[in-house]
Amino acid sequence: CLPAEVTARDAIEVVRASKIAPEALGVVFCCDEDRQLRGMTPLAKLIQADPDARLGEICHPDPPTLQARADLHEVMRTMADFNLTVAPVVDDDGRAIGVVTVDDLLEAVLPTGWRRDAAPSVPAD
Repeated sequence: CLPAEVTARDAIEVVRASKIAPEALGVVFCCDEDRQLRGMTPLAKLIQADPDARLGEICHPDPPTLQARADLHEVMRTMADFNLTVAPVVDDDGRAIGVVTVDDLLEAVLPTGWRRDAAPSVPAD
């Protein structure tokens, strides 16, 4: 979650240096100084933006969020309704505290044994 004043160029550098799992980096979140979630943008839109544009100008305001106490059905409904691969989780005061990825959701709903031990090989181009 980055401040609204950060430029697209700087936000991309933060993503590049991040240790966060790639599946959770499909979107970038914008927060104010109190970590109140103010917006989100797909990484592709950030890359396409003017490098000097501010994150607050790029982000879609008021993104759909999940409360930490959301049950599995609410998580599924929200992610499906808004076609999210990553959903922000906020506390009761609207502060960003984490994310749920589509991988997290699949892990929770797929029966044990459905998951393969390793991903199939993809031929190199």
